[in-house]
Amino acid sequence: MISVAMCTFNGEKYIKEQIESIINQSLVPDEIVICDDCSKDNTVDIIKETLANWSGKSNLIINEHNLGYRKNFEKAISLCKGDIIFLSDQDDVWNRYKVEIMVAALKNSNDVILAFHDVEIVDENLNLIKKSFWKLLKFDYKKFLRNDFRRIFESNVVQGSACVIKKELFNYARPFPEVAIHDEWLGLVALAKGKVVPVNKLLAKYRQSNSNAIGVETISLLKRVKILMSNRHNQNIKLLNGLVRREEVLNCFYERFGKDVLTINMECQKYLDFYTFRLNYIENKKALNLMRLNYFKIFDTKIYALRRMLRDIIACIS
Repeated sequence: MISVAMCTFNGEKYIKEQIESIINQSLVPDEIVICDDCSKDNTVDIIKETLANWSGKSNLIINEHNLGYRKNFEKAISLCKGDIIFLSDQDDVWNRYKVEIMVAALKNSNDVILAFHDVEIVDENLNLIKKSFWKLLKFDYKKFLRNDFRRIFESNVVQGSACVIKKELFNYARPFPEVAIHDEWLGLVALAKGKVVPVNKLLAKYRQSNSNAIGVETISLLKRVKILMSNRHNQNIKLLNGLVRREEVLNCFYERFGKDVLTINMECQKYLDFYTFRLNYIENKKALNLMRLNYFKIFDTKIYALRRMLRDIIACIS
């Protein structure tokens, strides 16, 4: 059975288009579970109208109080009856063959527990902004397929609305830790409990709107440095908060799952050590010590490593 877990909140503008792209799939899901997080617009009414003539199963739950998107996704997934579950945002548009392609990827091997695909980034009117989200992230799926998981430990590359999971993964991952975003947590747990497969296909249009802005502008390294220098205090606070949060996420993962697989255990421990040193040196303004850290072994591309090292040094000297 194939389920879709969708979370909504004040999504009246695009929810109809998204639901229609799901129910018109070449391989139609058996069930759509929608948890609305106390919308104050017409989202709920539009959902009911759109699903009224659909022959599949649907379950619309209206939360009594606002849970926030992280806990709301945990709730939506928990209510799904399918053994295969797609995660869905409220404002994307799915490629007609997405479900068919991703189910095939998930069933390709018994070990595959999560699969995720690339997306096009579009504006509110579906005009193309960036052809590939993976290219924007500088994510090399070929390295990932060779078991180079450095990028997923450094930052999340498993976009929730682009992934499909087996229900057993959710059972391993629950409860989601408060500090973790639902998709980054599922991506990490999947490494320890099975196989993660990146599918190199553009299978959805991801709307870049005011509510989900991810910063798609491509800027040069020099311009990036100028921006950081012009607003150093706020940027430094943002950096430190991000490093602290990521360290907490990796600690949660290591404590619960790191020992399940030796190679994953070693990778996670390496990153935890690296984050501990980074935080200590930045907080204590030890720029020379930062330069002795091997950024180029931790990060999977030289440009990514260089950017992170320069960013940390700027934080030390400002």
